[in-house]
Amino acid sequence: MEYIRKILKRIDGRGYKAYKELEGEKYHSGNVEIRIAKIQGDPFATPSIIEAKTGISDILRPVDEGWSRALSDLASRILHRVTRRYTRKCGTASSCEISTPRPGPWILVRSQAEVVDKNLLLRVYAGLPADGRRVKGREAERLLLEALPRVFGEVSEWFESHTDEALRHVHISLDQDALRSWLYDNGYVAFIRDGAILPRESSLSQRPLENAIRFESPSELRVSVDLPYAGTVHGLALGGGVNVVTGGGFHGKTTLIEAIQDGIYNHVEGDGREYVVALRETFLVRAEDGRIVTSVDISPMIERLPWGRDTRGFSTLDASGSTSMAASIVEAIQLGAKLLLIDEDTSATNLLYKDAFMSKLIPDDPLIPLTLTARSLARRLGVSLIIVAGASSAFIPLSDQIVLMRKYKPYIPDVNGNNGLPASPPEKPFRKPADRVITRVPEYDKVKVIVGKAVFKSRGRIQEIDLRLNPRFVEAGQARMAVGMLKYLARKRRKGLAYDLVGELENIWMKDRFRGFFRVISPDLTFVYPEDALWMANRLLGLEAEVLLPSIL
Repeated sequence: MEYIRKILKRIDGRGYKAYKELEGEKYHSGNVEIRIAKIQGDPFATPSIIEAKTGISDILRPVDEGWSRALSDLASRILHRVTRRYTRKCGTASSCEISTPRPGPWILVRSQAEVVDKNLLLRVYAGLPADGRRVKGREAERLLLEALPRVFGEVSEWFESHTDEALRHVHISLDQDALRSWLYDNGYVAFIRDGAILPRESSLSQRPLENAIRFESPSELRVSVDLPYAGTVHGLALGGGVNVVTGGGFHGKTTLIEAIQDGIYNHVEGDGREYVVALRETFLVRAEDGRIVTSVDISPMIERLPWGRDTRGFSTLDASGSTSMAASIVEAIQLGAKLLLIDEDTSATNLLYKDAFMSKLIPDDPLIPLTLTARSLARRLGVSLIIVAGASSAFIPLSDQIVLMRKYKPYIPDVNGNNGLPASPPEKPFRKPADRVITRVPEYDKVKVIVGKAVFKSRGRIQEIDLRLNPRFVEAGQARMAVGMLKYLARKRRKGLAYDLVGELENIWMKDRFRGFFRVISPDLTFVYPEDALWMANRLLGLEAEVLLPSIL
């Protein structure tokens, strides 16, 4: 500390770049080691990054990945709460501000706080004080040698004095891990606990809706599951195959499917969606008019295009609703999807179904409706579906399970006695799409993540990817993490099947976490599944890929 104090005294009043002398320096406060990881180049630039390392109580030391994830998540929440008390304004731009991103209700590993082995690693943004563009040495001393040691010290002390609360947070997360494992072991794809609150406060909030109707499973689909810490829980379990969710408008169909997609992550206590879980390999697919598609075999759903255009290696810079959705389905399958979520409202309906009259009117339509191949997709490829349908009965005859939502409550409708029920459509085999090798992930000069989108810039060219189209991105830090993964693939010139690249990225994460992808780790990164980095890559201009078509003898 004395060494840091001498430097600050010497550079007081000098140009702001004099702060660079502090970069990489370490100092101690009690049992906390503090490191000045990165110095901002200007008071108006992104604030400096300060890291801290301290030990953690033996009773809380992680025993596996799930334990570590839960503790890391809790530490990020405590750190954010503490920094809000100590942040202040003392000069130009972000001077004296201490910040970390606010965690959402998902239990995730974030770079602002990690529990690794015996250590608690903390990172914050800290605005080094400036008067215009000159160093404010005394204020910097208060920030670095007083405020920050207190911030890190309080987080460390919290874990020493609140072990019971910390263990409860861990146990709730581990129970959700156990519930998800139960899905895999018993052939189910999703579970919604009785008493869950599925609706959110608004489209701009992740808080549960106040006074919302709590979920209550129909007796026909209710199961009981014994969990390690919560004991026996009851709820609705959806099995594999083809599931249809139907009901009138504003009765909870989309809310249910959104909660299921959200169930790939664990949730904190009080969120309402804790104990709502789904398979990790759950993907919501939809029409994305105008998206880029690079060498994807969409022929299992679109056999040909006008003028004889081949669909086995389809590429376009401006996909239609049907071609974009077909590409997204194939890409999800090749990423290892086990469950596809499809909402009629956001789909290319001509790819979903076609009635008898239209089939006669357009006998040469190249589109193969999903009603013909859904059963085959589930049986032959092991990819289940949950389809939200409120306007057409096309999927009802071929469904393995139907859930009718009425005033946010699920029912099992009696459709056998309905004389108006259409006959089951003829089944057509879903041909496995040809394998696709990603041969080059493009490099970009600059990538910026802002609310709801990632902006890629290279050689004067700008491309925006709408992250809202992939509900697996729940925090901005996940998009930043995905960009880091793509930069790794581009830098290393990695190529291979999408599924294999996912495995490679996951191995790096398990070994080195954030350090496997970033030289300097900022506090605003959140773990993301590598599948979602590849989802982003599949929409990038400049991606190169090759479809491996079988040889013609």
